[in-house]
Amino acid sequence: MQKPTLLLVSLLAVALALVPAAAFAQSSYTVTVTTNMPSYTTGQTIVVSGTVTPVPTVASDATISIYNPNGALVDIYPAPVSTSTGTYSHSFVAGGTSQWIAGVYTVNVTWGAGTSVAKATTTFKFTPSVPTTVTAVPTAITVQAVAMSPVYSGSTLQV
Repeated sequence: MQKPTLLLVSLLAVALALVPAAAFAQSSYTVTVTTNMPSYTTGQTIVVSGTVTPVPTVASDATISIYNPNGALVDIYPAPVSTSTGTYSHSFVAGGTSQWIAGVYTVNVTWGAGTSVAKATTTFKFTPSVPTTVTAVPTAITVQAVAMSPVYSGSTLQV
């Protein structure tokens, strides 16, 4: 009687191990990615969004990675994918660190696990804002003069 119980427990363990993989069982998933604008300056909001199809059946994330023109990673975020629509979205702020340099940036999105991985890429342009320099203008000028000869009331003084 112990062999059937051991067999049943073993089959149950294998079945439970395979349940998380059900979300990625479809072998032909696709993912899309877009940004809300083609170019940005310092401080503007970059909205990265897209869709995973077919719609995943369990909660999962699409990993959004942003790379500068030199290939350095400047931001990364795991955006939750909706199990009802397959959509994901996340907002980033352009600039803020020394990694944000002028040029074309690459946005990579990866979704899935194991052999069912879907990827998509898009680009945007970033131009750092030029800081505005304000120069103070004096509101009054004080002139001090020393007379070489006596000065009387009503006399004209040349400077």
